Amino acid sequence: MKYDVTRLLAHKSQDEIKLLLNFFLTHKEQQTIAERVAVIQLLLEDELSQRDIAAKQQISIAKITRGSNMLKTLNSALLAKLTALLAR
Repeated sequence: MKYDVTRLLAHKSQDEIKLLLNFFLTHKEQQTIAERVAVIQLLLEDELSQRDIAAKQQISIAKITRGSNMLKTLNSALLAKLTALLAR
């Protein structure tokens, strides 16, 4: 049985979302998501090389490349939406 996770998070406050994430995800899983978000933000800013991002975030270049490759699959509308969602 599949469950639409977006329904779980829809119309929830930040505190409620944090509670749900703490319940369903391990600390390591939450760290991995935070790491991926940071990588994508830095890639979208387009100010640092992939190697510099890897050094700054202290993660492997392979993880940076994976994020970069995922961004390349997005059409311009989705890329604009993601950029807006992740704006600092």
